[in-house]
Amino acid sequence: MTRPFSSTIESVRQTLARDRWVKPYFKLYRKALIVSLLLGILAMVFASALMFTSGYLISLSAERPEIGVWALFIPLAFVQIFGIGKPFLSFFERLESHDWILHMTSKLRLRLYLSVEKDAAFWSLTKRLGDTLGLLSEDTDHLQNLYLRTIFPTIIATAIWFIVTIALGIISPLVGLCTFIIIGIYTIALPILSVCINGAHQQRIKSHTNELYADVYDNVLGIADWTFSGRKDEFTRRVLDAHEAIHREAHAIHAFSRKRDFAGQTLFALFVIGMCIWASYHFASVAQAPAAIGVLDRPADWVAAFVLGLFPLLEAFVPLSDAATQGFSRIDSIKRLNELDSVPAIHDEPSSDAQSTADEHTGNCRENAKYAQIELKDVSFSHDGKPVLDSITLRIDPSEKLAILGPSGAGKSTLASLLRGDLTPTSGDISVNGENPAMLADDIANRIGIIQQETYLFNATLLGNLRLGDSSITHEQAQEALIAVGLAELLNRLPKGLDTMVDEAGWRFSGGERHRIAIARVLLRQTPVIILDEPMVGLDPQTEHDLLSTIFEVFADRTVIMITHHLLDIDRFDKVIFIEQGTIALEGSPANLAQTNSRFRKLLAFDQGVS
Repeated sequence: MTRPFSSTIESVRQTLARDRWVKPYFKLYRKALIVSLLLGILAMVFASALMFTSGYLISLSAERPEIGVWALFIPLAFVQIFGIGKPFLSFFERLESHDWILHMTSKLRLRLYLSVEKDAAFWSLTKRLGDTLGLLSEDTDHLQNLYLRTIFPTIIATAIWFIVTIALGIISPLVGLCTFIIIGIYTIALPILSVCINGAHQQRIKSHTNELYADVYDNVLGIADWTFSGRKDEFTRRVLDAHEAIHREAHAIHAFSRKRDFAGQTLFALFVIGMCIWASYHFASVAQAPAAIGVLDRPADWVAAFVLGLFPLLEAFVPLSDAATQGFSRIDSIKRLNELDSVPAIHDEPSSDAQSTADEHTGNCRENAKYAQIELKDVSFSHDGKPVLDSITLRIDPSEKLAILGPSGAGKSTLASLLRGDLTPTSGDISVNGENPAMLADDIANRIGIIQQETYLFNATLLGNLRLGDSSITHEQAQEALIAVGLAELLNRLPKGLDTMVDEAGWRFSGGERHRIAIARVLLRQTPVIILDEPMVGLDPQTEHDLLSTIFEVFADRTVIMITHHLLDIDRFDKVIFIEQGTIALEGSPANLAQTNSRFRKLLAFDQGVS
């Protein structure tokens, strides 16, 4: 059931009043916006003036051939001015408006990426990855069209409405009033009717599309589960049902639009007929006085001019109904953007000084790529005003193996994000070889590698997945890495070896094989520090044991930091820390803690009992 129009308007008003994404660009690019609108208005004025002058010229030359070419010189000149000026104005209006919109959307996309990046570590807690795709793709495109297809045409048409009304009102107040009412139907009544009827369909299309982004993404990643459970056809049917629902809504929109357009064209035809009757009567009466004193004047010369001058107005007013409907549906995109927790400032871009500093750090990073000394001093971090980590002090030596334990939500993954430079601590200092990891920019990937819980493999060749981020990796290096992580048998059985397609999300491989491929990928990058963020989730104990053995073997000379819930093979690590409520509750070597700390002994006994 659709909401009343008044409540819809109120919802839009509140959304725009709280908007922090779209409105700022009206002020930032106001000069370009004003120029675009003026060019658009002038283009419509020139189009109407061209038809007006042409109608007058045709009537004059056809009915009064005796007046000669010189008498037609002035109207001919105006025809040329308006005829040449209209396409030029339209071209520059398109050029200026699209330049404006591309600048605006590029800034908007940058702000959106910065917002997503800033909250990336906590994104999965509140949003699905499919929602992210919808924001980055669907919603940004909608906002671009909001300007080009809704705001611009509406402002231009409103200006033309008042210009035409005033121009005709000067000649005849009654005609000016009638024109104001008739064009007002196109400018206000039909768009409101379209929003009331088609707006609901557009909202449902937008809702179905958002759900498709979210569901299809999630289900594609889980396609192996659908396939293995024999429910692949069910997944396909769900996608097709969503597409069918969108098609039904689009068909309903087109059906109403055809009826509305027919009614609008009928109204315009009546308007033209009425204008023709009025012009004939008006100019005939005006011509009676000159005719009485022998002055030759033809009212028909002006009838054609006024009637033909109306036709270009269709170009300005007919699209308004669809523009209003689409505009109201795109308000949802503004609402979704404003629901983001983080909204970077409109000028948040890396400065040249910041970039040069990052480049300097990158150079230092490359020089020291074989060495990594990590230190945290009184590091605290808060998210949305809530403390996550509190006064963490920790030193991780080169080649040290560190296990980070703790319950869910204790801050383990947040600590990993801080080490990677993905997050900046609220207070305290983090250094990798004396440098802030947040300042190492993209080159942090050459210092710290990470293996996540979910290993994602792209629909490309196995070699392409191993080369991710480094196209210089050779076939021989990739083969050696796979053999080193225990995948020699897998490599031999693949039909095309390294050139075998992995398939979407790597579903042709088992969980253990996907994890080993991820280890090989990190092994090829030769980063001195490896962070494993609960990589054993979902694996059986034997596979987990074998995978840990592989990790300690291939990364023997590197620093390994593993975030985990339990203590399988904990004696392999040099140091263990237990994080609880954002602080380090336990710290030491496994052997020392097992002898001196009763709580650690209980945790170890409990974990071994479960395993």
